[in-house]
Amino acid sequence: DPTVTDFLVTGSEPFLASESYQVAAYDCVDDNGDPNPAGAGPCVETVFLNAAQIPCTERAQLNWDPPTGMAGSVLEYIPQYSADGGPWISLDTVSTSVQSIVHEGVPLDALTSYRVLAVGGEGQIAASNLVDITFVYPGNPTLPIIREVSVLDRGRVKILLETDTATMENNAYEFEVWNEADSLWIPLVGTYDATDGQLVEHVDEGLNTDENRYRYRALCYNACGVMIGTSQAVETILLRAYQSTEPGLYENSLIWQPFDGFV
Repeated sequence: DPTVTDFLVTGSEPFLASESYQVAAYDCVDDNGDPNPAGAGPCVETVFLNAAQIPCTERAQLNWDPPTGMAGSVLEYIPQYSADGGPWISLDTVSTSVQSIVHEGVPLDALTSYRVLAVGGEGQIAASNLVDITFVYPGNPTLPIIREVSVLDRGRVKILLETDTATMENNAYEFEVWNEADSLWIPLVGTYDATDGQLVEHVDEGLNTDENRYRYRALCYNACGVMIGTSQAVETILLRAYQSTEPGLYENSLIWQPFDGFV
């Protein structure tokens, strides 16, 4: 039909890759009615958009491949977004030298769709494929609980930490020891990943448990590396033993400072 000026490609999959099209004109000049093709028009390629959430942020990174063969060339690009099927909102108007943009402040509770409009030098507009993004941010686990702080020997203490049993995300944990002289918490070497309620064990070495008590706590980081809180502080038991000096009294006296930190 020579009056048709548009065509819908039903088998198109522009969300997978850019697609190229051309149109050929036919002039029926043969006596038997067979079409005699004239030259085909130039090949024109679609705009292909990639978009993804920047992990652990309320931002999206948009990158697109420019179309080729657009009449009058591309004059500018207009990246747009739509929240929950609402109207299209333009993020910016950029020159042809720009093929990426970051969208900041995306609402986390909405399904956000993206597209890019290529504006041609003759005023025509070509839209890219659509990319839908559901923005997610990891939830915070419940704070860990120190279940055990035990003196292993004269120079070592074992710390046993219970983590959130309800989270499937990979969270990180670190331990600190209290420095009484400087009144501050000192981080211990080592970061432990845990998920699904895994127990975390750390052994602090190079101590003098015969003379000192040691107080510990654990720091909890969510899957994005943000510190969300600490466990309770737990202190070791310091035991003293004294032999009786009274003649004929064969007994020893044991004195200890109470354990503090059970929840």
